[in-house]
Amino acid sequence: FFQSDDGFSRLLSLLIAWINLDLGITTCFYDGMNSIAKTWLQFVFPTYIFALVGSIVLAIILGRHSSRMSRLCRVNTFPALATLILLSYSKILRTIITIFSFVQLDTTNGSLPGSLVWQYDGNIEYLGEEHLPLFVFGLAVTFTFVIPFPILLMVAPLLQSRSHMKYFFWVNKLKVFFDSYQAPHKDRYRCWPGFFLFIRLPLFMVFTASNSYSVKLFAIVDFSLLYLCLVGALSIYKNWIILVLEMFFVANRNLIRSSNYSGIRQ
Repeated sequence: FFQSDDGFSRLLSLLIAWINLDLGITTCFYDGMNSIAKTWLQFVFPTYIFALVGSIVLAIILGRHSSRMSRLCRVNTFPALATLILLSYSKILRTIITIFSFVQLDTTNGSLPGSLVWQYDGNIEYLGEEHLPLFVFGLAVTFTFVIPFPILLMVAPLLQSRSHMKYFFWVNKLKVFFDSYQAPHKDRYRCWPGFFLFIRLPLFMVFTASNSYSVKLFAIVDFSLLYLCLVGALSIYKNWIILVLEMFFVANRNLIRSSNYSGIRQ
């Protein structure tokens, strides 16, 4: 999107990359580092975040027996951790799309289907010896985190209403995390954070299965318009300022993505 070579554009691109948990610079940590290795490294920071959150959750459990631990794990810690988890989810989703994307090479005469190669690096055969372990790992992450996480956020209000039952006692321990996502929403729309992540999964399938920039562009525009209509019509937030900011953010992101794909097509 930023085609200029001036310092401001490079700095802005770097800041945007940092916000998206990317380094923002070309990296090569060792001789012979290829695209497969760089994609594996995309999971390092999210793994660190999850390890940090796991440590905090363990500290919460220990906090029942330690007043010092309770003071360290204050309530205002959890919104920051919840934000990092959400950013990590987006980061992982983008990485999974990269792993699953492929391109079919055309043969010379076009009579026979060509071989499949990885879209991120055409020198690597799709599901070949190099790509297969990455694909299997991406599939495991998809079914253990990418899909369950939005479902958990969607059903969280229902689980909280049944937290007094024997099998749902653990929900109370995660209430502070759920509240970090649900607090800005009206009570009847507390499932919206999970719903928003869940309806992004069809986009995930479109970006994985389609190599057409036109299809991807139309998918982004249609999704954004549908989302803006739903948010505006339902008025899901308690504070109208948050509603305006949300609609502005989605519209701005839609404009940037559309401009980006239009530039690629040209």
